[in-house]
This record gives sequence, C-alpha cells and structure tokens, in this order.
Amino acid sequence: MAEISTDIMQLEVMNDLDMTDSTPIDEQTGNDRNSLVLGFPMRKNSKGEVVSREFCCCKEGNKAEKGTLGKHYSKLSRRTGCKAMVSFKIIDGKYVCSRHEMVHNHEFCHPGEVHLLRSLKKIDDSEVKYLVHLRSSGIGIADGFRSLVKEAGGSHVVGFEYADAASAVKKAMKKQFDSTDCNTLINILKQRTANEVDFYYDFELDEDNSLVSVFFRDRIMRQDYEAFYELLGNDGTYCTNKYDMICAPFVGINNHTRTCLFGIGFMLNERTESFEWLYKTFLASMGGIQPRTIMTDQSQAMANAIVTCFPKSKHRLCVWHLFKNSSGHLAQLKDKIGFNKLFSRILKRCHTQEELEHCWKRLIEEYDCAHHPWLNRLYEERQKWCCAYGKDYFSAGVLSSQRSESTNHSLCRRLSKTTSLCDFYDIFGTVLSEWRSHERKDNSLCWEGKPEVAIPCSLLDFGSNVYTIGAYKRFEKEFVKGMSYKHKVIPSIDDTLCYYVYTERTDEFAHIVSFHPSTSYACCTCKRFEEGGFLCRHILFVYHCNCVDKIPSSYVLKRWTREAKPKEDISEGSTGRGTIAGPVWRLDMHRQFHKLIIASADNEITRGIVNNCFGKAKAEIEAVLGGIDISDNEGGDVDAIQNPKRKTKKGEKFTRKRSIIDIKTSRARGTHKAAATRARKKTNANTVLKEGMAGHGDNNVPSHTGLREILMTYDLRGLSSIIFFYFVLFVFYSM
Repeated sequence: MAEISTDIMQLEVMNDLDMTDSTPIDEQTGNDRNSLVLGFPMRKNSKGEVVSREFCCCKEGNKAEKGTLGKHYSKLSRRTGCKAMVSFKIIDGKYVCSRHEMVHNHEFCHPGEVHLLRSLKKIDDSEVKYLVHLRSSGIGIADGFRSLVKEAGGSHVVGFEYADAASAVKKAMKKQFDSTDCNTLINILKQRTANEVDFYYDFELDEDNSLVSVFFRDRIMRQDYEAFYELLGNDGTYCTNKYDMICAPFVGINNHTRTCLFGIGFMLNERTESFEWLYKTFLASMGGIQPRTIMTDQSQAMANAIVTCFPKSKHRLCVWHLFKNSSGHLAQLKDKIGFNKLFSRILKRCHTQEELEHCWKRLIEEYDCAHHPWLNRLYEERQKWCCAYGKDYFSAGVLSSQRSESTNHSLCRRLSKTTSLCDFYDIFGTVLSEWRSHERKDNSLCWEGKPEVAIPCSLLDFGSNVYTIGAYKRFEKEFVKGMSYKHKVIPSIDDTLCYYVYTERTDEFAHIVSFHPSTSYACCTCKRFEEGGFLCRHILFVYHCNCVDKIPSSYVLKRWTREAKPKEDISEGSTGRGTIAGPVWRLDMHRQFHKLIIASADNEITRGIVNNCFGKAKAEIEAVLGGIDISDNEGGDVDAIQNPKRKTKKGEKFTRKRSIIDIKTSRARGTHKAAATRARKKTNANTVLKEGMAGHGDNNVPSHTGLREILMTYDLRGLSSIIFFYFVLFVFYSM
C-alpha cells in the first residue's frame, strides 16, 4: 500500500510538469520538486549531441572496487544500484517523457534532512557576494555563514552548508582575480594613481613577466615622511602571503610618539639588488629626501644597499636583534651571575665612548671572554649599535626596529598562509585606517586641552602647552628623573657655568653641563637632545636650579609639537554650513536602507519595489555624476603580469628564509654538540662502571647498583636495557 501511494505522488508531480515546454529550466525545476517531495535527488547525464536527457537517482550504480580506478580515498558508500529514473526525448525542441521507473531499492531521506541533498543545495550570487565582502573585512567564512543561518532562522532554511559556502567564495575570489592575483593588485594601484593626488607605486618583473617586487605609498605617507623623515625603520623579517614574498614596511615616529607608515614594499628575495631597487624606489617617491638615521637588523644585504642608496644617513643596527642573537652565541656566559645585566647596559645605556670602553673592559676581565669570536665581531661593529657613536644623528631615542616589526606583527595577526596579495592589500588598508584614526584622536585630544603636570613647575607648564600629549609624557619623565640628581660646580673662566651632574649610584657616570645664564644656552656630554630631540634630565636639572621658566625655541623641535604637520584642507568638497558631513550622512543612509531591505526581504512584491527603486535612483545619479561601476569584478586590463613562482608550502611558518651559511653553521654546531654529548655520556658510563667494580677484588663483576647507574646514564629502557645488562655481565665474567 505504501508503494502505491508513493507512485501516485510521483505521478502527480510528473503531471504537474509541462512536458511540452521547450525550456529545460522548467523540466529541471519539476524534477527538483519530485526529489523534494519524495526525498531522493537526481543526477543528470548527457553524451555528445543532446537529443535526450535522463535523470537518475543519486544511488544509481555501485561503487567501484578498490584497485580498479587507481588511488581511492575513504568515502561513504552511497550507491545501492537503484534503477529509478526518468527519461526525456527532445522532439522539435520540446521535452517528451519516454520512460519512467518509479521503484527505488532504498529508503527515502527524512523530510527534515531534505535540504542536505546535493541536488537541492543552492547558494545565490547575493549570498556569495555577502560572504566575500565579510571576508575582505577580516570576518571569516564560518562567521559569515553563521550570520546567514541566524538571520534566515536555521540551517534548513539557508539551503546550503558551510562547505558549499567556502567553495563558492573560493571560486568567486578566483574569478575576481582573473586567474592572476598580481594583475588585480597592479590594476588597483593604477586606478588609485588616476583617481588620487600624489599616489605613487612601482613594480619589477622578471624575464617571465612574474612579479618580483612592488612598492606603493599614498599622499598622507609622503606628508608624514616630510614632517618626520629623521628616523626611518625598515625590517624584512616576515613573509605574510602565500607567495612567500618578504614584507618590508617603512615606518617612523610621528609627533604623538606613535608609529607612522611611510610606504610598504614586497620582495621575492633578500638579495642586495632587491633592497637597492626598493630603497631607490622609496627615495624616488619621496623626492630624494634621505633620512638622518635608518634602523635595520643585521642583514648584510640591507647594509650593502644602504651604503649605496643612503650615503648621507647613519645606519644603526637593531639592539633587540643583537640581544636575541646573543642567546645562541653566549649561552654559557649568560648563565653566569651579572652577565646579562652588564651586557644589557653595554647595548642600551652607554651614552659616551668612555663609558662603553669601561664597561667592555669590565666584561672581558670579569667573565674571561677576550677571545670570544662573536663578541669580538660585535665590538668591531660598535659604531652601528652603540648609542655613544650615534649621538650626532637624530634617532628619537629608538634603539631597535621593533616598530617596523610591530607593523608586521599587527598585519600577521589577520593573515594566514593562504593570503593573496589582494587580500593583504585590503587588510593593510584596514590596519592603516585604524592607525590614522588613532592619530586623528590624538590631534583631537591635543585640541581639547593639555595634560596635567606632575610637579608645579614653569618648565612643565611650558612643555604641556607646546608639546603633544605623547611627547610631553616623555619630556615630563626626563624632568622628574632629573630631580633626583646632584651637582657640583666646576670653576670656569668666562660667564659660562659648568656643572658635574650625577647620582649616588656607582654604575653611573657623571655628565658635564655647560650653561649660559644670559641666553639660557646649555649643552650636555650625554647629547640626548641631539639624539632624541628632548632636553636631557641633566640640562633640565640645571635649568630648574637656575630658575629658568621657559625653554629656548632652539631646543623645541617642531616635530614634537602640535604644529608638526600642516592641517589638512577640508574646504574642498564641503557643501556649506549646516550640511551634514559625508561620513555621517553615509552612515545614516546605510542604517535606513538596511532597515528597509530587511523589512522587504520576505516578500516578493516588496523585493521588486526595492529593485525598481534602486535602478531608477542609479539612473538619476548617473545623469548627474556620470557612469557608476557597481560591479564586483576588480580584475584589471594589465596584461602579462604573472604571480610570483615561489609559494609558501602548506604548514610552513611565515619566517625569514635561512641562508645556506646559516644552515651549514647550525648543522656543524649541532653535530659538534651531539658529539660532545656522546663523549660526555661515555665518560660518565666508564666512571660509573669503574666505581661499580671497585671493592669486588678478583671477581671483576660490577655491582647491580653500578649497572643500574650505567643504564640510567645511557637512558636505556625496556628490551634494550635488558640486552645491554646481560652483555655487560658476559664481558666481565669472560675476563
């Protein structure tokens, strides 16, 4: 009885079909309805010229036996040899049912699970675009799918699963990139050059027209560089994309003591030629303005390129990298008491050459490391890392390229091993927008008021009015620390006052401050002003003792003040007094249209009204502004630019590629350590063996305690330890 009712339901569905309709979509829709009612999907099959079509059950046929079709994967066996099918002949463009087998040899799917059948899964283009938009904003596909499920009212209403969504998004993004990621990126940069003022980009190709290097910056980056060009940080440690291209951002410090970006580049390798191209391109984009100090890591390729491209700049090595590298070269010395403290002082707090020589001599004598090769090489390069040799070059008091690395780190948190260059560009734009939002907030706080001073003092009041809030905190910190210092007057011939400024700590050197009461001119042997742009604690202490109320203008650098950057012209594009600002109006309209669309989503009539209104509004706006492209295809017409050949392997971390010399050195060091470890264990075993034999006279049989200690020494377990135990007994009994 159940089979008869099932056949009746099938016939009713087939009768609903217009068998004389020449549109294949109606025929397919009818078969989908058949599968929806009965709980079995269909699979199409056509060969050669289409003269007929057959639709069979997805459980038709049987799964091939293992070994007959090559490599097999572990999958469910879904085939049951079902013979149910329906066949159509195409006669004069019309479908005519020629055969229909209704009996199935399997149970139908449960009505609550019908939406999981493959033939009934469908994801609309609008849903794909929504997921692609969320992914470009940093929201994963899984979170976007959960949002769709929640909005629709359940997974059974959505009509597809997460795997289908991920596959559809991947196909859409691949189509969007026009089969080459670099084509799209270069086209985006080209479009920005045409639409924006003072946008700059350049790229380099190899002989196969594959992308090798690329660099770009916008107008605000150049304005920042012109205002804060004194310090430039560059680091190429991280590979943040699937092509294994090295991300090398150019960063500096703005007047709020925050990190600002001057430009960003990508390179396929760390050769000297690659860095030379990148640095020359950067200088060309900035009008040839060279920084006073450039901070990098210990890359020799960078050092070679800096000598060629930045001859007027002081090259400084990152102290953080030096301290990190010392862990592998000075492991035994670092275990000694007091070595880390003294070594850290040498790297960070030696402000004069005499202080460096004193501390270095103390390090050599106390820890007996005069012939250590790594320390000797470090001492030979002291002019690149010791701040005592860079006092005449402005560096904002920065000792490392951590700001550049923090830039890479903030990007890496949002990237993965499959990130394309276009994905990186979108995420980079989001991070850059957040940084500039912080800068606007800092400017707003400086406009609203000034910070509270820690101590009632005219010098601090003057600093709070002139410096930005971030810069004032550094100025105030120097002033407060200077209050704990002491001084001694040094006799002088003219009206110049000279002081020894010092503390009672024995590890601090006294500094000499020269002060002219008539002009308030002062200089200190620590030269922190020349290096960081702020008066040092020693001069501030002397100013406070001599009741100086105001800092001379020559000691107030514009780069730390509230007027360091010119105000942006906001008159262009403004619509007059009383008009709502563009971002505010845009956000308000987004909110209103979103509510309107949500209210119209469940009704076909209201959807049509919204679509018609959108088309009419677009036509009227284009009549005023010209053509508007609202398509999602960002692929460009830049031809013949291919993706980089090298890609990151699956499971590989985004770390710098090690050179051949580093690999061979590590292998040699590891082999040496392993040999030393084996020799030490063998010596310990022989010692324990002799001790175990002691006191046994002519028996020459080691005690069980000694054998147990031998086994513990070689860390043997299980069967190996038993074999070794009996082997030792056999050797000594045979002696």
